[in-house]
Amino acid sequence: MLIRRAAERDIPRIHELLAQVAQVHHTGRPDLFRARGRKYTDAQLSQKISDENAPIFVAVDGGERVLGYVFCQFEQYVNHNILTDVKTLYIDDLCVDEALRAQHIGGALYAYAAEFARKSGCYNLTLNVWSCNPSAIKFYESCGLRPQKVHLEALLSADGPGAGSAEAAPMIRPARPDDLPALGPVYGAARPRKHWGNKIVVTGFEHPSVQRPIRALKDRGFEVVEILPESDGHLDVAKLAAEVDKNTVLVSCMAVNNETGTLQDIAALSTAVKAKNSRCAVHVDAVQAWLRIPIDLKKWKNVDTLSVSGHKVHAPKGIGALFIRDSVRQTLCPPYLGGHQERGLRPGTENTPYIVGLGLAAAKGAKNLSDRNAHIRALNAQLRTGLEELAQQAPITLNSPADAVPEVLNFSTNCVNSQTFIEYLSGRHIYISGGSACDKGEPSHTLMAMGAPDLAVRTALRVSFCGDNTPEDVQALLDGLKDGLKELQHI
Repeated sequence: MLIRRAAERDIPRIHELLAQVAQVHHTGRPDLFRARGRKYTDAQLSQKISDENAPIFVAVDGGERVLGYVFCQFEQYVNHNILTDVKTLYIDDLCVDEALRAQHIGGALYAYAAEFARKSGCYNLTLNVWSCNPSAIKFYESCGLRPQKVHLEALLSADGPGAGSAEAAPMIRPARPDDLPALGPVYGAARPRKHWGNKIVVTGFEHPSVQRPIRALKDRGFEVVEILPESDGHLDVAKLAAEVDKNTVLVSCMAVNNETGTLQDIAALSTAVKAKNSRCAVHVDAVQAWLRIPIDLKKWKNVDTLSVSGHKVHAPKGIGALFIRDSVRQTLCPPYLGGHQERGLRPGTENTPYIVGLGLAAAKGAKNLSDRNAHIRALNAQLRTGLEELAQQAPITLNSPADAVPEVLNFSTNCVNSQTFIEYLSGRHIYISGGSACDKGEPSHTLMAMGAPDLAVRTALRVSFCGDNTPEDVQALLDGLKDGLKELQHI
């Protein structure tokens, strides 16, 4: 490998590498950069190559193929309230072909530029890196560079000055489930994008923590399109993707429905959305999916934000976590104003005991995932079999599909009011619900979205299993249902 000054013959290859950089920038800041955008014309590159004040160096192989480049710029600071006049070499851009990474080409280019700066009498070497490009930050830190100034930013959305966010947490971080997972990805993702789009596509059966922020956005002028599920609770991915256009700023879908346990194909859905509009944010409510199904964020690579909650995995109530993909960190704004905790994303002093509790519950749950799943699947099968037998006594119908997660089973008696049955079973120390526990007795909006008959909605019962339940618990429920069907008033 040889490093030399760039020449006219290198221009086509430099354009190819610039396109790779443009794609990285677009992925990290889709609100600012075009995909594969062309930064320079041939004439502009030719002028830069001949500019002694802005040298370009290229690394080439034996066949003179350009492997990477570094764009440099001399800067002179005179009479700027500093102790001495300073000559600086500013690195405007350093790129290595993405197919040739981990071969120390980038390090060699940086070392060459640094030595060139020393020989040119420079006091220091500087550069800027977007925080949405953590691999670049890690590379430059490995070269010995350290932050000396912090470049801050506020996205000025249509909602007013300073409505954007300077920085967002790059990984799962604790939060209140009803604050950050809902308001952050939903409210905080849509508002900063309002300058280029105003459409939101959402499923017709989201949890209230997602539904309510989206309704608030609708009141602020966003167009909201709801995609209803099929009669079995599954989404038609093609139907949802068809509603995504260039003005769509957000798509939100729960991975597992909280009332029926229905699984959605998140990988296919998010891929279809990004194919239609790569700038559109994709949020996934994974509260019912976490530690119930394997979640691989490499396979779900088109998911931008994903929320989970501790109370579903035996962690303390009131603690949750939010995954934020690095590419959208700069495009989120906090749900409310306050301190700088959680890197400015979720103000408020962190609840350390709850954070520890969430971490321990997650570790334990991940370790026992396979055994726990098999145990709960057996309980679910026991209940399904028992309901089939009870169907000879009453017109019971199952609302949860066969491929639902085993932790949730929803069915309708089609003859006894839900609340009547819930109170009857409560008297026997058996506790179930008529829908989402967060709906406080309201009719199931999920079943209505699925097109279930009114009687099925009014008589629906939802059973939620955990790893501590036993076959005796299931039998007690079946006995209670059998007695209730005999004793309670039918409608």
